[in-house]
Amino acid sequence: NPKNLIAQNKVASSLSAKFKATGDIKLLHQSDSLYKEVILNQAKKTSGPWLGLATNAITQHLFKKANEYLDSASTIGDEPYATLLMKYDVAMELGNFDLAGNYLNQIGNKNSFQYLIRNAKYLDYLGDLDAAIVSMEKALAYAESGNNRTLKLWSKSNLGDMYGHAGRVEDSYHAYLEVLALDSTYDYALKGIAWVNYAHDNNLVESTRILKSLSKKKSNPDYYLTLAEIADAEGNTQL
Repeated sequence: NPKNLIAQNKVASSLSAKFKATGDIKLLHQSDSLYKEVILNQAKKTSGPWLGLATNAITQHLFKKANEYLDSASTIGDEPYATLLMKYDVAMELGNFDLAGNYLNQIGNKNSFQYLIRNAKYLDYLGDLDAAIVSMEKALAYAESGNNRTLKLWSKSNLGDMYGHAGRVEDSYHAYLEVLALDSTYDYALKGIAWVNYAHDNNLVESTRILKSLSKKKSNPDYYLTLAEIADAEGNTQL
């Protein structure tokens, strides 16, 4: 049934997930098309496809467009919590920090994973990196208490980044290793180790090896931007 809107919505979500695994931008464009078709043909309007469009826009760093989609979701109003979380995310990316702080305060459960990770980002913006790390560590503890593998991988790899920013390079490195012990293919942690090799150990050869290996598996501009930075450090302008 080509007009089955529930199936179309699920396919659109699956295409977004597949993009995260492959980096093929065409998948996101296909996902967007399906979400828009669902919106066009819905008898009873729901905010789900608008949130899906906003998620895809955030993935592409189209934050103003994401904000427009979230405004539409807010008007419908059937998923206020998910909309609030994403409005915070977009406000931070657009530099609307006072508005982001207002959204953060509206999150009711201050011990929830979703609050803790956003609070960590906000504290980092305020310049209190130590407090931001504490908040992220609480988020990790929450993920571990529920034995949520996905959240554990995400929060521990982000902690690796934050430890690195705080100059705690050994802690950063070991956080990435702990992520890889759970999932040896976790790209974010491998990229983090490549960064430690480059920025801390000055091991440009190993950093380049890791990034080239990642770029063969997944299309991601981040890898090439870092490879460009390494080539610049080597004085190889042409490369």
